[in-house]
Amino acid sequence: MKVCNLRIKDSFWINIIIIVLLVALLTMVVNRKPEAVFNAYANTPIYKGDVSEPLIAFACSVADGAEYIPPMLKILKDNDIKVTFFVTGRWAKQHPDLLMQMVSEGHEIGNHGFNHDMPTQLSLEQNKKEILDTESTIADITGLKTTLFSPPYGDYVRQVLRLAESLGYRTIIYSIDTMDLQSDGYQAIVERVLNKAGNGDIISMHPTRDTLVALPIMIRELKSRGLNIGCVGDVISG
Repeated sequence: MKVCNLRIKDSFWINIIIIVLLVALLTMVVNRKPEAVFNAYANTPIYKGDVSEPLIAFACSVADGAEYIPPMLKILKDNDIKVTFFVTGRWAKQHPDLLMQMVSEGHEIGNHGFNHDMPTQLSLEQNKKEILDTESTIADITGLKTTLFSPPYGDYVRQVLRLAESLGYRTIIYSIDTMDLQSDGYQAIVERVLNKAGNGDIISMHPTRDTLVALPIMIRELKSRGLNIGCVGDVISG
């Protein structure tokens, strides 16, 4: 009887120890950072910068609209503003003088793919060619190596993120979309931005007629709110 009782007690404490160990293990897994647990999927696009600083960025995607670039550059120069232009390789090849003007006036240049094709509709090898062909085109014209990649249409899959990262790029999307390609008037653009704008935001825009009208209004209002305006690289540098 004593032997039996002893075995029952031993079994009881063994079960208790097993339960305690399982609870401890579960707690470690739950409290572990997602980047560590899902390391293969840790790379994600950047939508926003440092929210602790009153800094905001304009990211202008350029695949066409060359006629609007000179007046846009004048607005930016008049307001002492620097932004990031994400240009396609095809556009850069067609408008080297405008690309050089962007650079000479202190703006940041990013990679927007070569033909403005949707990354999810391309093979991984085609995506690589889009990025590298744009990189070499921009470098041939400006002597600069691009390090920021904005996928056309904000379209991506994780394989493309990993590819961009392996090529030395940080993938940028945006936190505020002006939706200026909808051609629904400059006031709609202004409202979309000012209703959401805050520290660290990245504002997507394009060279359009409505954007030219909206841009000085947005700059004036953002500054009045105490927000400084810089390039994407400035906003994400922290």
